[in-house]
Amino acid sequence: MKKYLYSLVAVIMLSSCSGTFRGLTNNFNNQNTVVQLSQKNYKVIGYVSGEATATYLFGIGGLARKTLVEQAKSEMFKKAELDGGAKAIVNMGIETTNKSILGIYNQTTITAYGHVVEFLE
Repeated sequence: MKKYLYSLVAVIMLSSCSGTFRGLTNNFNNQNTVVQLSQKNYKVIGYVSGEATATYLFGIGGLARKTLVEQAKSEMFKKAELDGGAKAIVNMGIETTNKSILGIYNQTTITAYGHVVEFLE
């Protein structure tokens, strides 16, 4: 009986936590700014990212995925400090990471990222 109990505990311990990662392929970038990067009239001044996390217990709680995306993008724009110059965020992307423990505890993290460019002319 002890063997079975130890085996069951070992199976639970080894399979109790899982995680997934994927990049979102939908176009969540609804800004209407057109940026031409065909000339050398800009320089890349940095990389910026923002993150939002929601926690769910038994599938209850947290925020909707769309809300998490908006929060992550908002944090990214704050960190970019676009005010006071001819700057823009290009090559924007959104990634999502999910962690789960036995389906009881789930955590979703959305990360928005991009490169900040400054126009010289």
